[in-house]
Amino acid sequence: MWPSALALCLTFCGPWPVPDPPLTDLDRFPVPAQPWVVFSREIEQHIDTQKVIYPWRRDFLEVIRSELVAERKVWDALADAQRTYWQDDCCFSGWPGVGCVWAVSDEVRRAALRRLRELLGEADYAAGRMPPPVPWWTFRPID
Repeated sequence: MWPSALALCLTFCGPWPVPDPPLTDLDRFPVPAQPWVVFSREIEQHIDTQKVIYPWRRDFLEVIRSELVAERKVWDALADAQRTYWQDDCCFSGWPGVGCVWAVSDEVRRAALRRLRELLGEADYAAGRMPPPVPWWTFRPID
């Protein structure tokens, strides 16, 4: 009786949810991600400027931009997992230039690790392999 009930449940209930990874998985990714996210956004602004200046290269620049955005999603997830606090300069404190600081909960950080694992895949996540923060192969070498 029980094996058939278990088989029915596995058939109709769908797969069991995978638990969020522990925060100790951050040890696999020792590189701070936030500076690379900022650099990626600056490169994206540069690409958008280049599309205006060089309209005949718009298709090529759009391909580079889409690669950049896809890679930044992975680095954003890592930055969210590494973040222990959130600082907001536009706080309603009433004092100009004084921001608010909030702690980021462990559940939010573990959810970011889950998103990182989904974006990277199990093998790269287990090995701690991240994609390059920007598509280096599209840059021209400077002599």
